[in-house]
Amino acid sequence: MLKTILLRPFLSTLCRKAALKTAGRRWSLMKRPALEAGLTAGLCVLCESNALASFGATNGPYWPGETDYYYGNTWISNSVTLNNSGSMFYNTASMPGDTGPIEPGVYRAGNFYWGMGALDWGADGATINNNSGGTIQGIVSGTGEAQADGILTLQSVTINNSGLIDAEVTNNDGVASGVNQSSSGVTVTNNAGATISAAAPYSATGIQCANNVRIVNNGTIMAVSYAGTEGITSNQANVHTIGTGGGSPIYVENNGTLSAICPSHTATNLAQVFTCWNNATNTFKNTGLMYCENDSPVGNASDFYYGV
Repeated sequence: MLKTILLRPFLSTLCRKAALKTAGRRWSLMKRPALEAGLTAGLCVLCESNALASFGATNGPYWPGETDYYYGNTWISNSVTLNNSGSMFYNTASMPGDTGPIEPGVYRAGNFYWGMGALDWGADGATINNNSGGTIQGIVSGTGEAQADGILTLQSVTINNSGLIDAEVTNNDGVASGVNQSSSGVTVTNNAGATISAAAPYSATGIQCANNVRIVNNGTIMAVSYAGTEGITSNQANVHTIGTGGGSPIYVENNGTLSAICPSHTATNLAQVFTCWNNATNTFKNTGLMYCENDSPVGNASDFYYGV
């Protein structure tokens, strides 16, 4: 069993690595975009015409033959400010059962189904304020391999979290990301007492992001990956607290807690706190806690991974 608990002093890490990225595509297998959404009671959006109450939409097909189907609670389609102090919650047990296989690798072909709390797609410049007591959450509990996001953004966005942003796949193998960004830029501030989290059999990431990234964590960012049970993902678990890559500068500052946990005692586990595939300047500063856990004798756990 390999388990590491590290409390690090302030550090700054600079690296330049070639990005595993093709124009418009992310390095990670957690890379699907998304589409529409809505406004539930108790939310305040500065332009209600740009947020619809629950949604389903299609993106694709696009190279290399992938079509994404998006379902969720709230869709932001303009550069508005959304203030949430209630529940932006999407829970589905009715995803189609023929979701394409979630297999290791960067690109996949087939039909893929997503469930999410909020989608930002339509215009750059939106701000999402998840206030204290607020929840933005996507849970997929249906049949077939699936994907879940708390927030999925295809635009540049600013996210200020003082509540809970969470994604979970509960029944079958899948990919979950608390915040999933595939866009021209993202700024995430996770305040003291706030949580960004993700959990799934096979693969989970607290924040999955690409270009022009700025993350400041004063709370908790946590990801948990359980052993997969289906086909090529069977007995595999991959977890990253923050997964990032691209060709633009990345700044990450942790003053709180970053956790990556693979609790399976038998799976081939990959647990990494900060995973970076990038050919630009990366800055990582830490005054907080970094916790990385692999409970299996197979696989590995590490605080940092920089790849080409």
